[in-house]
Amino acid sequence: MRSFRLPAFSVCLSLFVLFACHEKPGAKAPAAVMFRGDAARTGFCDLEGPARHKGVKWIARGGGRFFSSPVLSGGVLFAGCDDSCLYAVEAASGRGVWKFRSLAPVRSTPAVSEGVVCFTGGDGSFYALRASDGDTFWEFATRGENHYSSGGLFGLAGRDTVLTDPWDFFDSSPAIWQGKVYFGSGDGSLYCLELATGREVWRFPTCDVVHSSPALAEGRVFVGGYDTNFYALDAETGRELWRFSTGADPKGNLMRGNQGSPAAGGGAVYFGSRDGHLYALEAASGKQLWAYSTEPSWVVDSPALTDSLVLFGTSDSGRFIALDRATGALRFEFDAKMFVFSSPVAARNAVYVGSFNGRLYALGLPGGEKLWEYSTLGSRSDPRGVLLPDGAMNKAAFKLTDQPVYDQMCQQLESMLCAGAVITSPLVTKEAVYFAATDSCLYAVE
Repeated sequence: MRSFRLPAFSVCLSLFVLFACHEKPGAKAPAAVMFRGDAARTGFCDLEGPARHKGVKWIARGGGRFFSSPVLSGGVLFAGCDDSCLYAVEAASGRGVWKFRSLAPVRSTPAVSEGVVCFTGGDGSFYALRASDGDTFWEFATRGENHYSSGGLFGLAGRDTVLTDPWDFFDSSPAIWQGKVYFGSGDGSLYCLELATGREVWRFPTCDVVHSSPALAEGRVFVGGYDTNFYALDAETGRELWRFSTGADPKGNLMRGNQGSPAAGGGAVYFGSRDGHLYALEAASGKQLWAYSTEPSWVVDSPALTDSLVLFGTSDSGRFIALDRATGALRFEFDAKMFVFSSPVAARNAVYVGSFNGRLYALGLPGGEKLWEYSTLGSRSDPRGVLLPDGAMNKAAFKLTDQPVYDQMCQQLESMLCAGAVITSPLVTKEAVYFAATDSCLYAVE
């Protein structure tokens, strides 16, 4: 057991209200919570989110960068961190409850159900912990965790030179459905385990890394892979029902694959690809309903669904886009100034999304007008001067050197991450929006 008590965070700003970690005796257990809100990964919360920015409830600091998004259960936030820990934090105050240390960075968003919190570890293990105190229920060993890598990556070396993709930020986040937990792995497989015991029910092998987070709807599990395939499987047996092949990076740099996670609803499944498209497929057959081109930009975030809209962001062009769910027609777009890897969350009145420039944006629905924005501490300090005052990239900060181009790209990415990029998905309640950033901070803003 690798768990220990806090203080886990240094709380910068805090309410003086404590929130109990435990449910009241006899209280009904809360529904399962997970990345994008539910097993279908719709990214929709049926409430009125904060339409005006009133202030900051609290800011809490972890021991490393956050690529894992927070989830909320029983008044407690759970989020993984690059310091190899999973943190449990009081939502009302930002005070630490417990933290669990694994053996590698935790970039999977946890799922919580029936007193169990589970997540994919960067060390190749899948963990199930007791939500109340972080003690281990069980641990399942995959065949190992890996980042996507390829010969000729980015066109920066020959095809025989294998490079690791530094933009492969996320590990697969688990989905819980009917007593089972589903997740992808860097070993190239999608797993289904019994939630109560960790027993393997089935394993489906693909031809490359699976860091997409699976979505479940109507007895089917949907997931994308770095092998360029998008799969539909029978959720009970793992039998393949159909697959849909996407293309490669339109720039021809072998940056292929389906990195983001799908969203399912209304008989369709929606997902983005590094081939520069957002796809809508018929869930039962895999037939393409429509495709929206974002070339030359990737779509690596996970779309949010409302009754009429599909909402998502793009990489290089830094656009945030709303499409008509039925036709794929453009409804609005917003300039997020820099890359959008953050998966949006939609409420009845607004959609919330982060940007690489360290801003969290709140946009009105259905029109997309900006309601407010909030800047992270990292973006305000901007230690390497990578941001312009409006949040756009300061290209002058990135000067060519005599180092290999791949090394320069990794250094440029490091500079951007130092500016408090918001790569995680926000968590929206009536009272606040919670999100985490690469400045090592977890935020609660009103």
